[in-house]
Amino acid sequence: MESPDSPSSFPPLSLDDALRHWLESGGQRLGELVIHRCGEGWEVRHHSDAAADVSTLTRHDRPEEAREIARYDDAGQYRPLKAAPTLVRGWRLVVPDTATLRTALDFFYPAALGNWVAFTSGRAVPVPVKATFARQTGMYRITGLLDDDDCRTVVAATCDYATRCRRRITWPVAPGIPLDTLPPEKTDTAPPDHELPILCLEACSLLVAAARTHIKKKRAAAG
Repeated sequence: MESPDSPSSFPPLSLDDALRHWLESGGQRLGELVIHRCGEGWEVRHHSDAAADVSTLTRHDRPEEAREIARYDDAGQYRPLKAAPTLVRGWRLVVPDTATLRTALDFFYPAALGNWVAFTSGRAVPVPVKATFARQTGMYRITGLLDDDDCRTVVAATCDYATRCRRRITWPVAPGIPLDTLPPEKTDTAPPDHELPILCLEACSLLVAAARTHIKKKRAAAG
Protein backbone atom coordinates (compact mmCIF):
# COMPACT_ATOMS: atom_id res chain seq x y z
CA MET A 1 0.00 0.00 0.00
CA GLU A 2 1.24 3.47 -0.82
CA SER A 3 2.17 5.78 2.02
CA PRO A 4 0.31 9.12 2.13
CA ASP A 5 3.48 10.89 1.04
CA SER A 6 4.47 8.60 -1.83
CA PRO A 7 4.86 10.51 -5.14
CA SER A 8 2.13 8.51 -6.91
CA SER A 9 -0.39 9.56 -4.25
CA PHE A 10 0.07 13.27 -4.93
CA PRO A 11 -3.16 14.80 -6.24
CA PRO A 12 -2.41 16.11 -9.74
CA LEU A 13 -4.22 19.40 -9.11
CA SER A 14 -1.40 21.54 -10.46
CA LEU A 15 2.35 21.41 -10.94
CA ASP A 16 2.76 24.02 -8.20
CA ASP A 17 0.81 21.86 -5.76
CA ALA A 18 2.81 18.76 -6.67
CA LEU A 19 6.10 20.62 -6.24
CA ARG A 20 4.99 22.10 -2.92
CA HIS A 21 3.95 18.67 -1.63
CA TRP A 22 7.27 17.14 -2.67
CA LEU A 23 9.26 19.93 -1.00
CA GLU A 24 7.22 19.69 2.19
CA SER A 25 7.88 15.92 2.20
CA GLY A 26 11.64 16.53 2.25
CA GLY A 27 12.40 16.86 -1.46
CA GLN A 28 15.81 18.35 -2.21
CA ARG A 29 17.35 16.93 -5.40
CA LEU A 30 16.46 17.26 -9.07
CA GLY A 31 19.17 16.16 -11.49
CA GLU A 32 22.31 18.06 -10.54
CA LEU A 33 20.34 20.57 -8.47
CA VAL A 34 19.94 20.78 -4.72
CA ILE A 35 17.08 22.87 -3.30
CA HIS A 36 16.86 24.35 0.20
CA ARG A 37 14.80 26.87 2.11
CA CYS A 38 16.15 30.41 2.05
CA GLY A 39 14.14 32.65 4.36
CA GLU A 40 10.57 32.55 3.08
CA GLY A 41 11.71 31.40 -0.35
CA TRP A 42 14.03 28.84 -1.89
CA GLU A 43 17.66 28.55 -2.93
CA VAL A 44 18.90 26.36 -5.80
CA ARG A 45 22.53 25.34 -6.32
CA HIS A 46 24.57 22.75 -8.15
CA HIS A 47 24.66 19.79 -5.78
CA SER A 48 28.47 19.87 -5.76
CA ASP A 49 28.24 23.39 -4.29
CA ALA A 50 25.84 22.36 -1.54
CA ALA A 51 28.34 23.13 1.24
CA ALA A 52 30.06 26.08 -0.46
CA ASP A 53 30.19 29.44 1.29
CA VAL A 54 27.74 31.91 -0.26
CA SER A 55 30.60 34.36 -0.82
CA THR A 56 32.09 31.96 -3.39
CA LEU A 57 28.92 31.69 -5.45
CA THR A 58 27.40 34.17 -7.92
CA ARG A 59 23.90 35.09 -6.79
CA HIS A 60 20.94 35.17 -9.20
CA ASP A 61 17.43 36.30 -8.30
CA ARG A 62 15.27 35.89 -11.40
CA PRO A 63 13.99 32.46 -12.53
CA GLU A 64 14.79 33.33 -16.15
CA GLU A 65 18.47 33.38 -15.22
CA ALA A 66 18.28 29.60 -14.83
CA ARG A 67 18.01 29.38 -18.62
CA GLU A 68 21.36 31.12 -19.03
CA ILE A 69 23.01 29.08 -16.27
CA ALA A 70 21.93 25.88 -18.01
CA ARG A 71 22.90 26.99 -21.51
CA TYR A 72 26.66 26.25 -21.47
CA ASP A 73 28.97 23.85 -19.66
CA ASP A 74 32.22 24.68 -17.81
CA ALA A 75 34.12 24.75 -21.09
CA GLY A 76 31.68 27.22 -22.63
CA GLN A 77 30.17 24.60 -24.92
CA TYR A 78 26.44 24.72 -25.65
CA ARG A 79 24.43 22.04 -23.85
CA PRO A 80 21.85 20.69 -26.35
CA LEU A 81 20.69 18.10 -23.83
CA LYS A 82 19.67 19.76 -20.58
CA ALA A 83 19.62 16.40 -18.77
CA ALA A 84 23.32 15.87 -19.49
CA PRO A 85 25.48 15.81 -16.31
CA THR A 86 27.38 18.92 -17.42
CA LEU A 87 25.62 21.70 -15.51
CA VAL A 88 28.04 24.49 -14.66
CA ARG A 89 28.93 25.17 -11.00
CA GLY A 90 29.60 28.35 -9.02
CA TRP A 91 26.16 29.95 -8.69
CA ARG A 92 23.13 30.17 -6.42
CA LEU A 93 19.60 31.09 -7.47
CA VAL A 94 17.31 32.58 -4.81
CA VAL A 95 13.57 32.79 -5.52
CA PRO A 96 10.69 34.05 -3.32
CA ASP A 97 8.12 31.26 -3.62
CA THR A 98 7.23 27.82 -4.98
CA ALA A 99 5.62 29.13 -8.18
CA THR A 100 8.79 31.02 -9.09
CA LEU A 101 10.87 27.98 -8.17
CA ARG A 102 8.82 25.85 -10.57
CA THR A 103 9.52 28.30 -13.39
CA ALA A 104 13.25 28.13 -12.65
CA LEU A 105 13.25 24.32 -12.52
CA ASP A 106 11.54 24.21 -15.92
CA PHE A 107 14.41 26.24 -17.36
CA PHE A 108 16.97 23.88 -15.83
CA TYR A 109 15.13 20.67 -16.76
CA PRO A 110 12.27 21.34 -19.20
CA ALA A 111 9.09 19.36 -18.48
CA ALA A 112 10.75 17.30 -15.71
CA LEU A 113 8.11 18.16 -13.12
CA GLY A 114 5.24 17.77 -15.57
CA ASN A 115 6.47 14.38 -16.79
CA TRP A 116 6.89 13.16 -13.22
CA VAL A 117 3.38 14.23 -12.22
CA ALA A 118 1.87 12.69 -15.37
CA PHE A 119 3.77 9.43 -14.93
CA THR A 120 3.12 8.95 -11.22
CA SER A 121 -0.57 9.73 -11.67
CA GLY A 122 -0.87 7.18 -14.48
CA ARG A 123 -1.62 9.75 -17.18
CA ALA A 124 1.58 9.22 -19.19
CA VAL A 125 2.15 6.10 -21.27
CA PRO A 126 5.83 5.43 -22.12
CA VAL A 127 6.49 4.60 -25.78
CA PRO A 128 8.56 1.43 -26.45
CA VAL A 129 11.78 2.35 -28.21
CA LYS A 130 11.15 0.01 -31.14
CA ALA A 131 7.81 1.75 -31.71
CA THR A 132 9.64 5.08 -31.85
CA PHE A 133 12.13 3.69 -34.37
CA ALA A 134 9.39 2.03 -36.44
CA ARG A 135 7.57 5.29 -37.09
CA GLN A 136 10.62 7.18 -38.36
CA THR A 137 10.63 8.36 -41.97
CA GLY A 138 13.18 9.62 -44.47
CA MET A 139 16.82 9.15 -43.55
CA TYR A 140 15.86 7.76 -40.12
CA ARG A 141 13.54 5.08 -41.42
CA ILE A 142 16.45 2.64 -41.28
CA THR A 143 16.26 2.65 -37.46
CA GLY A 144 13.25 0.37 -37.76
CA LEU A 145 15.72 -2.42 -38.63
CA LEU A 146 17.27 -2.53 -35.14
CA ASP A 147 16.63 -5.81 -33.34
CA ASP A 148 16.22 -6.13 -29.57
CA ASP A 149 19.94 -6.52 -28.90
CA ASP A 150 20.75 -3.56 -31.17
CA CYS A 151 18.34 -1.44 -29.14
CA ARG A 152 19.96 -2.47 -25.84
CA THR A 153 23.41 -1.70 -27.24
CA VAL A 154 22.62 1.74 -28.62
CA VAL A 155 20.64 2.80 -25.53
CA ALA A 156 23.46 1.73 -23.20
CA ALA A 157 26.00 3.72 -25.24
CA THR A 158 23.91 6.83 -25.82
CA CYS A 159 22.00 7.19 -22.57
CA ASP A 160 24.60 6.34 -19.91
CA TYR A 161 23.46 7.88 -16.62
CA ALA A 162 26.87 8.91 -15.33
CA THR A 163 28.26 10.48 -18.51
CA ARG A 164 25.46 11.19 -20.98
CA CYS A 165 21.97 11.74 -19.58
CA ARG A 166 20.38 11.89 -16.13
CA ARG A 167 16.93 10.95 -17.37
CA ARG A 168 15.55 7.67 -16.06
CA ILE A 169 14.10 5.50 -18.80
CA THR A 170 10.48 4.39 -18.37
CA TRP A 171 10.01 2.65 -21.73
CA PRO A 172 10.82 -0.97 -22.72
CA VAL A 173 12.44 -2.26 -25.89
CA ALA A 174 8.99 -3.46 -26.97
CA PRO A 175 5.86 -4.50 -25.06
CA GLY A 176 6.90 -7.28 -22.69
CA ILE A 177 10.62 -6.87 -23.51
CA PRO A 178 12.34 -4.75 -20.83
CA LEU A 179 15.64 -2.92 -21.01
CA ASP A 180 17.01 -5.34 -18.43
CA THR A 181 20.69 -4.75 -19.14
CA LEU A 182 20.79 -1.16 -17.87
CA PRO A 183 22.01 -0.27 -14.34
CA PRO A 184 19.31 0.53 -11.73
CA GLU A 185 20.06 4.26 -11.66
CA LYS A 186 18.98 4.45 -15.30
CA THR A 187 15.65 2.67 -14.91
CA ASP A 188 14.61 3.19 -11.28
CA THR A 189 11.67 5.60 -11.47
CA ALA A 190 11.23 5.70 -7.68
CA PRO A 191 14.54 6.89 -6.18
CA PRO A 192 14.80 8.06 -2.54
CA ASP A 193 12.03 10.43 -1.46
CA HIS A 194 14.36 13.45 -1.40
CA GLU A 195 15.03 13.10 -5.16
CA LEU A 196 12.59 13.96 -7.94
CA PRO A 197 13.57 11.81 -10.94
CA ILE A 198 13.91 13.24 -14.44
CA LEU A 199 11.89 10.74 -16.44
CA CYS A 200 12.26 9.79 -20.10
CA LEU A 201 8.87 8.85 -21.54
CA GLU A 202 10.01 8.37 -25.14
CA ALA A 203 13.31 8.05 -27.01
CA CYS A 204 14.71 11.45 -27.99
CA SER A 205 16.08 12.64 -31.31
CA LEU A 206 19.67 12.10 -30.11
CA LEU A 207 18.95 8.42 -29.54
CA VAL A 208 17.24 8.11 -32.92
CA ALA A 209 20.31 9.62 -34.59
CA ALA A 210 22.59 7.25 -32.70
CA ALA A 211 20.41 4.31 -33.73
CA ARG A 212 20.76 5.32 -37.38
CA THR A 213 24.55 5.41 -37.08
CA HIS A 214 24.57 2.03 -35.32
CA ILE A 215 22.49 0.20 -37.91
CA LYS A 216 24.39 1.74 -40.83
CA LYS A 217 27.72 0.57 -39.34
CA LYS A 218 26.27 -2.88 -38.69
CA ARG A 219 25.04 -3.23 -42.26
CA ALA A 220 28.36 -1.96 -43.66
CA ALA A 221 30.30 -4.49 -41.57
CA ALA A 222 28.04 -7.28 -42.82
CA GLY A 223 28.87 -6.34 -46.40
